[in-house]
Formats: sequence, C-alpha cells, structure tokens
Amino acid sequence: MSYEIGARVLDYEILAVLGAGGMGKVYKVRNVISNRIEAMKVLLANLQEHPELADRFVREIQLQATLSHPNIASLHTALYFENQLLMLMEFVDGMTLDSLIKSGPLHLDEASDYMAQVLDALAYAHDKGIIHRDLKPANMMLTHEGRIKLLDFGIAKLAADRSLTRTGFL
Repeated sequence: MSYEIGARVLDYEILAVLGAGGMGKVYKVRNVISNRIEAMKVLLANLQEHPELADRFVREIQLQATLSHPNIASLHTALYFENQLLMLMEFVDGMTLDSLIKSGPLHLDEASDYMAQVLDALAYAHDKGIIHRDLKPANMMLTHEGRIKLLDFGIAKLAADRSLTRTGFL
C-alpha cells in the first residue's frame, strides 16, 4: 500500500506527510467518522521483514500506551492494515523546539518554562520505568498555546529491560 496524500487507510484520510526517518513515516490524517485530526506512524515496508525493528515498533506502541501526561503526545490506538502495523496518536499542531531554536535565541524565562515542561514529562515517564533515550529538540513540539509535547518514544525502553542496549552495541 502506498500512503499517498488523499488516500484512505481504513477510516483515515491521509492529509500530509509530517516527517520521515530511518524507521518510518509519520502522516497527518483525518478520521473520516469523528473528523479528528491525528498523526499516523507507519513502519517502513522494507523494515517489516526485520523482526528486531518490528519488535521495537511494537515496544514503542506498548510503552506509549502506558503514558498519559499533558506533555507527552498520547497514543490513540494501534492497528494492522494490510499486514502493516500503524500507530495513531495525538496530532500536535505547532513547531519543534529545533525549528524554534534555529529561528533565533530564546529568552531565559521562555527556555526555562519549556525545559520545566520537558523535565516534568521525563519525571513522569521515569516514574513509570520508561527511559526516552532520544531526547532532542526535534522530538519536542511546542503547541500554539505554549505547551511542550514529547514525541518519538521509538527507542525508549523500560529501565529494567537490558535487551535493547548491550555492551558493544549502540
């Protein structure tokens, strides 16, 4: 299945490509029943045949499902479509902190507020035993209301889980 703008995937219409990385693509979609705008993350088709990468995607979904915090983008659901696992989550309308920083320096009070929100989200995740492991400005969205939302728990892990990081591996 090609995920073209305007195409329909189950009850979701693809509106735009939000981003792409080494493991997948994220699309802006609209649920045609509820009319809610969401983000849909899709594991790249060529990675579906790599069990360890597919397992990481499932792990991301399972970890994200345990998190409910105002500064963490929430998981709505996960489902299979044509043997491809899809993750549907909160669409965060705004800009990444990475983009904001590139547009010029932040005021100290502004930066402090954003970091306090990030730390609050991280403390919550850590209390649940979850380590993000990919914390960077590109994974922090700033909403139009000034709220930070942490994104991309793709390489997150449970603190007690040693299977994702082993000596000699990155």
